[in-house]
Amino acid sequence: MPAPRTCRRFGGLVAVLLAATAATSAQKPPPGDDILDDLNGAKTAADLDGLRHSHLSFVESWRHVEPAGGRPKGDTEPTRWKAAGGYASPAGAEPIATLIDVPKDGEYRLYVRHRLGQHHPFPVTVSVEPVRTAAGGRGEYESAGPALTHTFGDLKLLANTLGKDQEKKLPVRFESEVQLNAFPDEFMTVWEYRDVRLAKGPHRVALRSDRRDARVSAVFLTASKAFRPSLSEVKKDNTLGGVYLRYRVTKGATAPQFSVATSVTYHWPGRRAPNSTEPLWYDGTPPVTAVPAKEWSPFVDVREQVVAGGGPWSTWRPVVTGVAAGAIEVQLAWAPHEAAVSRTLPAAMGGGRAMFRVPHGRYAYRAPAAAPAWGVWDPAALDGWVSEDALVERYFTWAGDATRTLGLKPDHPLPKHIKVLTGCSTGPAHQARAAEMLARLGVNWIPGAPAEVTKTFGLHDDSAAPKVKLGDEIGTHTPAAAINADAALRTGFHDYLREQARANGLDVQSFLGLDDVRAARCTDHLPENPGRFERRLFYCSQRYAHLATVPTYARAIRDIEKTKPKAQVYNNYSPHPVFLTGRDMNESDWFLLPRAGAQTLGWAEDWATGGSWGLGTPMGECTTFYAALVECAVRPRKYPAGFYVGSNCGYSAQKMFSCVSQGVNILHLYDWGPIDSWAEGSNSWSESKDQYLSVAQGTHALGPADEIIGTGTREARRTAVLYNRSHEIVSGSRVALNHDWMWTFLGLRNASVPVDVVIEEDLNETDLAGYDVLFLGGLNLERRHLRAVRAWVERGGVVIGSAGAASFDVYGDRMPETAELFGAAQRLATADDKAARDKVRFHGTDDFPEVELPAAAPGGHKYVLTPTAAKVAAKYDGGEVAATVNAVGKGRAVLLGVGPGETFRAAGGAKGPGRAWLAAPVAKRLGRPRAEYDCPEAEVTLFDHPAKGVAVMVALYTWKPGELPATPGKLSVDAKRDVKEVVSALHGPLKWAARDGRIEVEVPPAAKFAVDTIILR
Repeated sequence: MPAPRTCRRFGGLVAVLLAATAATSAQKPPPGDDILDDLNGAKTAADLDGLRHSHLSFVESWRHVEPAGGRPKGDTEPTRWKAAGGYASPAGAEPIATLIDVPKDGEYRLYVRHRLGQHHPFPVTVSVEPVRTAAGGRGEYESAGPALTHTFGDLKLLANTLGKDQEKKLPVRFESEVQLNAFPDEFMTVWEYRDVRLAKGPHRVALRSDRRDARVSAVFLTASKAFRPSLSEVKKDNTLGGVYLRYRVTKGATAPQFSVATSVTYHWPGRRAPNSTEPLWYDGTPPVTAVPAKEWSPFVDVREQVVAGGGPWSTWRPVVTGVAAGAIEVQLAWAPHEAAVSRTLPAAMGGGRAMFRVPHGRYAYRAPAAAPAWGVWDPAALDGWVSEDALVERYFTWAGDATRTLGLKPDHPLPKHIKVLTGCSTGPAHQARAAEMLARLGVNWIPGAPAEVTKTFGLHDDSAAPKVKLGDEIGTHTPAAAINADAALRTGFHDYLREQARANGLDVQSFLGLDDVRAARCTDHLPENPGRFERRLFYCSQRYAHLATVPTYARAIRDIEKTKPKAQVYNNYSPHPVFLTGRDMNESDWFLLPRAGAQTLGWAEDWATGGSWGLGTPMGECTTFYAALVECAVRPRKYPAGFYVGSNCGYSAQKMFSCVSQGVNILHLYDWGPIDSWAEGSNSWSESKDQYLSVAQGTHALGPADEIIGTGTREARRTAVLYNRSHEIVSGSRVALNHDWMWTFLGLRNASVPVDVVIEEDLNETDLAGYDVLFLGGLNLERRHLRAVRAWVERGGVVIGSAGAASFDVYGDRMPETAELFGAAQRLATADDKAARDKVRFHGTDDFPEVELPAAAPGGHKYVLTPTAAKVAAKYDGGEVAATVNAVGKGRAVLLGVGPGETFRAAGGAKGPGRAWLAAPVAKRLGRPRAEYDCPEAEVTLFDHPAKGVAVMVALYTWKPGELPATPGKLSVDAKRDVKEVVSALHGPLKWAARDGRIEVEVPPAAKFAVDTIILR
């Protein structure tokens, strides 16, 4: 029920302002009763109009005021006052000042928010002096007339007197309903005022006080006598901390009234949901309803959505009923009255929707005034308040600049066979232009693109074979407890144990020590000092824990295929649990589901930045390895592969080439967005101006070779790097090796060596026959796999084992067969060993060049070798053997006591001597690669098409682009055909010559491109 007249709520001021605004827009007289009637007399519309001539200045932001946290290092400005807790206090007798720009001649009420007390005054002298630009300029101002001066704080608060009664006797205003209806505290912050007449133009406002305990918060000037300033912590009482919004339809009204519901999307964490520690990503503003067409809606208070929002801004999407297509205007105001409107924003509408961004935080002036200023809000704080119209125009400009920078013809070929996908979720009013922009960048798959754009640009239509996503960043490990609790899974586990016993040539009792396999329970942990049977049970449990996941996904595929028989079904895998937050695939096995037929489209993502998320690789080159893992997963079943290319993390062009070089031909440039369509803003690249050019470089470099790459054949990979899951299961907790495997893979790529990733199940006679060189790492390996590797070596293969390779079987038992294969025993070097092992020197064999390198290994786990039949190839600087070479049948078994990848990296990576060293045994076995490029910080990939020619993809990966060669480079290609022309996809015809059975090409300087494709026809 309403409060009695003598006790009206202070919040009535906001209500009256809202009512006054609504009344003005409806041409009705304003209401005449609110709390101000009791204090100031009747309010008039003319007085409220004076709000448009108001200025708020926080003293803690003035020059010569030391911030509450102290001055930044190097700031030598003298300190006259010091800020603390939202107030400023004198540090000496010198004044502080700010500059204001009075908008018109007239009378203003000058308020000072400061501390008053009951027992003694806190005098603060305020002067307002007209100024003009000083002679000579340089931003200085000089006096232009006499100053108005008044000492505030000479009065004292009245004891035992209600606030509203004190306001009748003193020139003060209290800030809250409670203060108005209570006796004063001993000390209180109030607004003391004085009416002054000011001329239009710049003025200097200065403060001075001899009392060190004076506390001044703000200065407020306004042409309104009725408005009560308040910075109360109570929302309903705070009249200067609000943010208000209203709408008006300017075009397209289809009904006599309109209503608006506005959703808010946050893109960064910051604001939290009530009673939650989780970030709030979505919110909404109070709705407005039944507004007459073409009139302004009432103001709604949106300070909660704005002031505390996470990140710099949020996206607001009004849905307007009564308007289909057209335009609206949006206003932001610091008080709920048209005179307090600070900015008006026009916005286009489509499908009854519009969009704009709202900057977060408080909009008041927060920096020292370098020039005279005026307003309750700093106009610069509202610069981030922009409509979707302006945003997309900026994107269009960036995209246009990107394609013009390439200097190519408008009809330059773009990819068709290679699918380049990204999201385009602008509002309907801008959907067509945004889709066209992306298509011109080279994107050829835009879900939801308008039909006319799809037809004009020939965009991919996946309706016949849709891409269907089952899970994102999934895990594949089923906990042992879940297996033991499920009868079907438990039976499957027991069947798996029987199979493993048979594979080892044993019965269950001999394999596990159990008379009845049904007594076995799946386990996720080894006991302390486990025996052989326990180790076997653990390994089998962890293998089956992943296999148990397969049926669920297989059933899901079958269900999807019932209605979409040609669907390409995928799960996305993240590198974080494998390489960053984790160190292995024990929770998320990338190979499992595609190889089991429970996922028909390979997929992963990179999230590779230039920092730790790029695993220390230049320009996100780790993406090449990630893509190779995906290709390994789909290889046996010849499934297609796709990838979330982390354009949001940078290096789009290089990452696109990384993926295509590994046979991954569906590239989702994750994700254009735009950012406003995402909750978590880091998912989008729409705000990354440099990525428009990077995307254009990638697509335009692929386009002219699209048919060769998309329908031709990638050069055969005769070298393989083992990704050893057995090691991860059994010994991953001792030492993580997948970074070493990655660096080995990338080092070979930098040396122009085509290379595959393989897993243990590929170590069989049929699959190994496709390779000539195998890099074998990991402490554990099944005996049958080791036997297959030995047989392959005897037939002519070259195996390169590293740092304890295959020392144990998968159950933790030592394997003497490994020492027989390599002709040397391996011993983990310990801290007790005194010999130096900082460097390793290779000499005395033709498998490696004579070179000294840093001796590096994962986790520092270096091994000392004792040759039994092998020849010594290298020694540590302390004299112990670090590498051997053993002749086995027609092949060779090379054993390293170090990690090949980590040694390559420690030796300087692509530009260091480790690159030639790593590739040497490969070159000895395979000879020259078909494509060689003389810039080491690159990857080259050759594709061959019987009718269209040869394409060589070249991608640069470097930490220092400025140090790339500025002179033309050399590309040598074994084309295996007659060549009549050589062209660059981005630079046109190139100089070339046929020499010694190869095509020697002069390519543009590496410093001038990120990626390119050289086409030989």
